[in-house]
Amino acid sequence: MNLNKFRHEINSLIFNGIFAILTLLTVIIFYKNILLTTVILSVLAIIALLKWKTAKVFIIFILGGFLGAFAEIIGVNYGAWSYSYASFLGVPAWIFFFWGNAAIFIYRLSNEIKKIKMKK
Repeated sequence: MNLNKFRHEINSLIFNGIFAILTLLTVIIFYKNILLTTVILSVLAIIALLKWKTAKVFIIFILGGFLGAFAEIIGVNYGAWSYSYASFLGVPAWIFFFWGNAAIFIYRLSNEIKKIKMKK
């Protein structure tokens, strides 16, 4: 298999992976500091949205953020789980950015996999 043929997709997958890892590590390391976690996740989101600057990615981020946060609020308020450091309706303020980042990660990952399959 000629890897040069997939160079763009490989670079995108690497960026996507780093983006996902940094999103997770931010929450794992800084979750006790809601403001810092929110700022870091929002900066990561801005970087990703600037790299993948399409209206579709932005809409997926917004929908993923709102729907994910909404589901978290429902789950917390019905007692399914809880957050030890919450700031808004039982969830941390950074939850919107976490779910928005997760949504665009999944979307971009699926796009890159489709591109690789099409080039084979």
